[in-house]
Amino acid sequence: MLVNFIEQIQETYKENCDYFIKNLKNKNFINDSFQNVNDYILPGKSLKFLINVKDQSFILLENAGFKFDVPRVPTSMNILFYDLENYLLEEDKSIYINAIDVMFKKHLTLFNEQDPFLFRSSFIFRTKKDGERITSYLQQNIPVEIIDGRIKKFLCIVTDISHTFVEQDHKISFYNLKNKEEYHYDLMVDQKQENHTQLYLSNRELEILQYVIKGLNTKDMAKALEISVETVNRHRKNMIKKNNKKNIIHLATEAFKQNLI
Repeated sequence: MLVNFIEQIQETYKENCDYFIKNLKNKNFINDSFQNVNDYILPGKSLKFLINVKDQSFILLENAGFKFDVPRVPTSMNILFYDLENYLLEEDKSIYINAIDVMFKKHLTLFNEQDPFLFRSSFIFRTKKDGERITSYLQQNIPVEIIDGRIKKFLCIVTDISHTFVEQDHKISFYNLKNKEEYHYDLMVDQKQENHTQLYLSNRELEILQYVIKGLNTKDMAKALEISVETVNRHRKNMIKKNNKKNIIHLATEAFKQNLI
């Protein structure tokens, strides 16, 4: 049983309000077209929120079929947190907190400055009210505002998917809207961490692996990091050898799964 769910989810938002990755530091990005997302929203009852991470507040942008009545002004997220604490299935509470934490970190890792805001993330959570059946929801997230390399606002869409055959898979998925690229992260990873081989990576090597995930070639990595192509290649060879991996893609994928990048 998860104790102090509200405190933990509040702390997760607080920590990620200050989370950034080095290559986005001192850079700002605004997603002006974030509301034009209806092309991939699943059919069913849905709520659309704009989340302000710093203030831990939200604005309800759209309500399609839910009994959820709040004014269309900034409102404390505690309202949402209390509902989640009361109705989330116990086994899904830690999953939900992990999903929010991973959502922030992976969106920044996958962020492409030349073609920003390509990825949306999604995960499933389930609720049950007294005397009612279990209801499954899909939560989708799209960053809206990145300031100084930190996610400050994001669009959140929650859809009732109980009428579908989609089941809880304990994963968060990241989907590239442009080239259909997908990544999946296991939200039970903390409970399975002992099954992963420990990776030995320096800060510079982690930076290179972040660019590998983004699809940059060696020349572009060298330019971004302000080092030579030979230095990038040396780092690549060293980390593959010391971690006993087949190639750089295999290593980057494993680091991504372990939430190192």
